[in-house]
Amino acid sequence: SWSYCQGKERRCLIVSVANALKMLVLLKSRPYTGSELSFILECSKRQVQRYRDDLEFAGCIIYSPRGKYGKYILIKSPI
Repeated sequence: SWSYCQGKERRCLIVSVANALKMLVLLKSRPYTGSELSFILECSKRQVQRYRDDLEFAGCIIYSPRGKYGKYILIKSPI
């Protein structure tokens, strides 16, 4: 929970929320590959998947087919 975060943990939480929201804004404009998002957000591809999971938990629908030409595509956003 936010109230229990201290120091470095709080900063990590703020960065995670900021990056997830940045990813949402990016996906509203066009589809992106995991590599593109990880480069823009300065994180790993696995972290991009976690941001996708967080956004889906918040009510967004993100289609992300696997494979060479797979991209993250925002289908629906509650915002």
